[in-house]
This record gives sequence, C-alpha cells and structure tokens, in this order.
Amino acid sequence: MAAELDGIVPRLEDFHVSERLGFILENPLVGRLPENLAIPFWGVSERLGLPAAPGMHCSVCLANWKLRDPEGPLQIDNMDTIVKIQGGTHEAWFFLLSVQVELEARPAIVNVVKAQQGVKDRDVVSVIESLNVMTLCLRQMKIVMTRMPGECISLSINNFVTFLGLFYCMRQNTYFCNGVCQISRWDHAAFRRFGYEGLVYEGVSEEPIKVTGGSAAQSAFIYMYDEALGVKHDPEREAIIRRFQEYQCGDHREFVKAVSRGPSIRKFCEVMQNEALSEAYNCCLTALKDFRSYHIQVACRYITIQAHKNAKNNNENYPDQSNAGTGGTGFLPYLKSLRNNTSNSIIEKPDT
Repeated sequence: MAAELDGIVPRLEDFHVSERLGFILENPLVGRLPENLAIPFWGVSERLGLPAAPGMHCSVCLANWKLRDPEGPLQIDNMDTIVKIQGGTHEAWFFLLSVQVELEARPAIVNVVKAQQGVKDRDVVSVIESLNVMTLCLRQMKIVMTRMPGECISLSINNFVTFLGLFYCMRQNTYFCNGVCQISRWDHAAFRRFGYEGLVYEGVSEEPIKVTGGSAAQSAFIYMYDEALGVKHDPEREAIIRRFQEYQCGDHREFVKAVSRGPSIRKFCEVMQNEALSEAYNCCLTALKDFRSYHIQVACRYITIQAHKNAKNNNENYPDQSNAGTGGTGFLPYLKSLRNNTSNSIIEKPDT
C-alpha cells in the first residue's frame, strides 16, 4: 500500500506536455527535437558526413527511389519514390526527374577520371573522347529537365513551393510566402522577422541549430564539372558553393575535391595548342552553360513568376522572397553568375 501511495509524480516538462497547451506540440520551427530522435539523427548524419537536416537533396532524391519492376530498366518510367509526402504521380515525378538527371551523369563521372588520366599520360585522343562523352551527358541531362513542365503539371507554378514548404519545414500556417521562406535557411530574413532561431537538438546542443532547405544545388555532379573543366567563380559564389557542398554525401564531396586536385584538363588544352582538343573542351563548356541557362528558366518558372503573382494578390511580404531559391540563396544573381563564369572560361583560339 505504501509503495502505491509514494510513487514518483511525473513532471509535465519531462514529457513535452504543458499546462498551457496540454498535448498540443509547440511550434516545431522554434521548438526542440526530442533527445530520442535528435541523438540518433545527429549520429547517423555525422557518420555520413552530412548535417542533421531534413529534406536534403541526397535524402529526398538520391536515396528516395526504387524500381517498380526490379528486372526492368533503370529509367524514370520504371521508378517510384520510397517516401511519399503528399503522394501522387506528379510529386513522384518531381523528385524522380532529379534522379534521372543524376543517372544521365554516370558516364560523365567515369570520363572525368579518364580525361584526367589522359592528361597525365599526355594522350590528346583520350582526353578528346572523354570530353565528348561529358558533353553528350550534359545535353541528355538538359533533355531530361525539359520534361518537368509536362510531367509535373499539377505542381506547376501555383503549388510548387506550397507543396515543398509543407514538407521541408513541416508547418503550414507560418509566414507562408507560398512556401518559399519555409524551404530556405532558418537564418533567412523571413524567419528572423518572426524570431525563429532554428531547432534545438536535445542531447546534442542547447543552442538552436540552423540548417538549409533541400536544393538540387546540393548535387555533386555540377561542381564536378566545374572542377574538371577549371571553371572559376568569384569568392562570394565560391562561399555559397561550399555551403551547398556541406549537404552532399561526404564521399561525394571528397570525390569532387579529388577531381579539383587532379591533373588540369584546362591547362592541358592550353599547353597542347591542339585545335580539336580545344574545340572538344569548349563544346563541353558550352553544354554546361546551356544546362545552367535552362535551369535558370525552370527556377524562374517555379519561383519568380509565382512570387510576383502572389505580390499582386495582396501578399505584401512576398516580394522579400521572390528571389529566394529552395536553398535560401538569392538564386537569380547566383545562377546567372555561375553561367556567365562558365561562358567566360572558353579557350580562345590563338592568333594566327
């Protein structure tokens, strides 16, 4: 009887229950991730060389696909997503198109290594052949990208960022801006305006941790091309690139670094003064520029145009977000700068 009368009285705060809200959870954007979730999430992320952030490109795209028919082809028409957010064909296509783009990059990855080996061997023919394959991959990736407006029609313009916002920050009734602020960094102006500091990972850090929303700019292949071809960007853009690279799988990030330290394809082209070699190099750069140009068109279609439409619908705060990409950057100046730097890397023909 005494044991029944003298038991331990539970404390509400130990169970994320409050007198003010009862079992209703606090705002997850400004709250705390419970220790039983935060510690394993942090540990697994650290093991993979990744930030403990939800909705990264590597998790929602690179690791979020399966074959409908295991014996069928490795193509988007035979794929489905593993994790569903809202469900539906168009949602799956949005993520799987990125997977297909990555698949088209496979021969390029192999041929970057072959090209650098060709440089080391002083083998002009080998380098030309590899550059040609890298060019064809970029052209095919662009073709895949052109399928987005048709296949993702239910996500077009009006609810693209709304759909993503519900997933990336898991809260619908925030300062919404059609979702753009919700898939941006937690230290973005839209969050600071409402006092959002980030998320406390209990058992890991008592200070709120800020992370970046998912973005295809977290993919490794585009930076692999930059490093392989010797495309240089200004320090400000390089800083943004390094931030995105923090969200790549650790081994992929290290591979891009290894490419950057490898034999210089660009320097080889400059030294050899071979017309066919320079032409192959320039064709690859042009294909990279064209891919980046089309990506700008897609980003404008799904973010900027919708931003201005919302501004006209009396959302006076929305213009603050009209240039914010899914990773939280002012995406138009950033993307245009990368494209222009690619164009500026063309090797000029020597004067005759």
